[in-house]
Amino acid sequence: MNPKVLKTTLLAAVTANRETHREAFEAALSGYRIDATKTLEKMLERLDKGKMVPIRLGMPLPEDHTRDYDRVIRWLEIEVESEIELTEAEFAQYVMDDWAWKRDWSASNTDYLVTAGYTTEV
Repeated sequence: MNPKVLKTTLLAAVTANRETHREAFEAALSGYRIDATKTLEKMLERLDKGKMVPIRLGMPLPEDHTRDYDRVIRWLEIEVESEIELTEAEFAQYVMDDWAWKRDWSASNTDYLVTAGYTTEV
């Protein structure tokens, strides 16, 4: 038998994690824009000087997983039970904010977050 948690407690945790994720995504998007602009400006400078420039940025786009949180929040909003039974994996995702995509997301967005001056841990 898996442990149960109060729906209100779980909903609050997922909602808080969603807000943190969304804030970090928006910061990463800002950092991406800054980095992309700098890279493109350097390319334009070289082109203006008559130099050949490969036009490949190789910059991954920031990922937004807000919909993953929204899906769980909506599920909890329509759930009729006041207590929810969670597996360890569900607890890790919903409460500890440790999703299967989280490590890759953090790795791909870290540089952008630094550029944007985002200091909260993701």
